[in-house]
Amino acid sequence: MSAPWTLLDAGGARVAELCVTGGDFPWLHGTIRPLPGFGPWAELPEVSDESVPPLSLVDDEGEAVTGFWIVRHGPAEVGWRFY
Repeated sequence: MSAPWTLLDAGGARVAELCVTGGDFPWLHGTIRPLPGFGPWAELPEVSDESVPPLSLVDDEGEAVTGFWIVRHGPAEVGWRFY
């Protein structure tokens, strides 16, 4: 199993982990595990690198993703893509 993808807030603190469960190019599908500090984004149906407040995404190899879009499919299910 690979390491989870990580959402970071503007200050670099981890606010959520995304674990891949499948994919349908260009989308990845998985689960989201909110961490303390995720509150501002908890009720949003989608978030991106342009969210307010801004987020950043780190992939499962520890590399920053420069552009992304995450869509919530259920309470703990999401789909995401990057460009």
